[in-house]
Amino acid sequence: MNLSLNLDNNSIEETGAESLLSPLAHLRNLSTLVIDLKGNRIKDIGASTLFLPLVNLINLSILCLNLSMNHIGELGVTSLLTPLTNLKNLSNLKVNLRRNNIKDTGVKYFYSSLTELTNLSSLELDLSINEIGSVGAESLLIPLKNLINLKTISIDL
Repeated sequence: MNLSLNLDNNSIEETGAESLLSPLAHLRNLSTLVIDLKGNRIKDIGASTLFLPLVNLINLSILCLNLSMNHIGELGVTSLLTPLTNLKNLSNLKVNLRRNNIKDTGVKYFYSSLTELTNLSSLELDLSINEIGSVGAESLLIPLKNLINLKTISIDL
């Protein structure tokens, strides 16, 4: 089963983001999920709880997340991917966090969550137009060495 959810350029804020994906928790046969929340008003708290309902989607293999042009900072990006670490069948991950408020520390913890996704074969990350400096850029490559199945990678800073 495939699902595409496009809610870009609306006015979704913290409380809306927290409960937005809750109905998806019961779709255990979902294999492809595309979520576009670009250009909303999601901040740290909303981002940190947004993907909690996805933890039970054990058959998910392709996940595309567009959270560009929101207001996600250090706290939000730090725990953003944590709920996804249970998704052992996830092979393709695309995350767009372009134009948020992400800094070096947030990138470090964001990438450490990736080490749990050992079946990834394709990874696309867009972190451009944030506040990532040389320390954050250096921390990008460390977790990638654990992703032994990775065949395709694209990182935009």
